[in-house]
Amino acid sequence: MDSDQKHRLMTAKAWLKANTAPTQAFPTLNMFANPAWNIMLELYVAGIERRTVSIGSVSIASGAAQSTAIRYIAALTEAGLVQRLLDPHDRRKSNVWLTERGINGVERAIDAASEGDRRLGLGRLLLVENVERRL
Repeated sequence: MDSDQKHRLMTAKAWLKANTAPTQAFPTLNMFANPAWNIMLELYVAGIERRTVSIGSVSIASGAAQSTAIRYIAALTEAGLVQRLLDPHDRRKSNVWLTERGINGVERAIDAASEGDRRLGLGRLLLVENVERRL
């Protein structure tokens, strides 16, 4: 894994974690979730880590009800961002992954966010935070 891919992986994981913060802060309000983006990020991370992801597990990661997540997966599939295939070992479930188009889109979004962070100097704050954790 090259340094760009490692940085994107860390950013995607941080983004997924950050996406859960508003929902955790306001657990009775169901208005802060972004299921489609969470699905994309989860599949991006899984692809880099070479993990197989079932519809059930990506539904949980989306933060939405399974029926809602399945609708998002269908829309992402129709848009050519996600592929879906029956699991060859268990025909009752399907696995999903990002297409090249999906991967490229996630990477563009991560790179744009990273560039914004760089312009604001947030990279230095993260560096200080990482150093403090090690101490």
